[in-house]
Amino acid sequence: MPYGLKPLEDIVELCIISCWIKPKPVSLGIFAPPEYGKTETLLQYAGCEGVRIISDATPYGISSHILPEIASGRVRCIIIADLAKILNRGWRISNEVLSLLNVLIEEGVGGIYTPTIRFDPYSSGIIDLNKGKRVRCGCIIAAPIGLIEARKETLTKYGFWSRILPFYYEYTEEDLLRAHEAIKEGKNPFKPKKIDLPKEDVEIILPKEEVDKLDPIVNALRALTGSETGFRLRWNLQQLSKAHAWKMGRDVVEEEDIRAVVSYAPFIHNPITGDECMYRILRALPARSEEIVKELSGMYSRATIYRRLKKLKEMGIIRETIKGYDIVLY
Repeated sequence: MPYGLKPLEDIVELCIISCWIKPKPVSLGIFAPPEYGKTETLLQYAGCEGVRIISDATPYGISSHILPEIASGRVRCIIIADLAKILNRGWRISNEVLSLLNVLIEEGVGGIYTPTIRFDPYSSGIIDLNKGKRVRCGCIIAAPIGLIEARKETLTKYGFWSRILPFYYEYTEEDLLRAHEAIKEGKNPFKPKKIDLPKEDVEIILPKEEVDKLDPIVNALRALTGSETGFRLRWNLQQLSKAHAWKMGRDVVEEEDIRAVVSYAPFIHNPITGDECMYRILRALPARSEEIVKELSGMYSRATIYRRLKKLKEMGIIRETIKGYDIVLY
């Protein structure tokens, strides 16, 4: 496994699984500086069922080759491993691609009639209009953080920003050192991935007592995602918890699934970003500080672990009690 990228691989897997979880998929935006492994991480999922990797695209190309596959259910998730290529094509093309992605994420595939696109899935019989089915598609994109910050106003204007769950990440010094050693030895940590996926759409039950545990995180993070209400953030976190439950072989969400989703909270912050040490700390809770140090001692120094504990506490994601550290769930 690539060093420092476990949280990224884990959330990408859950987002892909969510494309089979009712009522709709989670779409993800991955933002980090160049050379952080974004593209290589996403390309590992090229062979997964229902996943289509897009290296570059125009509105016409998507409507001609991708939309029919989405409408028929053959493609459930599209991955744009480097959004910079599309954003740098010119504002007319990039804006129309963003508008098209908005439709796929939120409203679902329908009739599209623009100067460059004519797509009618109803008259062609791909979608039965009488059944009223909304065929949505998950979208996972990656882009350099500098480019995203420069285009944030445009992305917000077109509604794209609030439709995706942002994921900002960085490396610890230990992860960087391990990655450099692997490069020196000529190792390639990126391998093709296979995911166990549902055969058809799945209904996962989310009990009220479990969903209530997301309240502190939604309230803390909604402003940071550019959302006035936090509605889409809540939907995304709920869908991720359902995807995790399915991954664990259950059809009902339990606290374990909520805890797994809360472990991604540091990565939704910006400019404060998450790293694998934070993620592993959160996955180890509840625990005392010395128990955490012991569990992670083979990967991270005591100083790194304590700095991360302090940062997580300052974010309001964890709290310290007489019994040790734990995630804020209530």
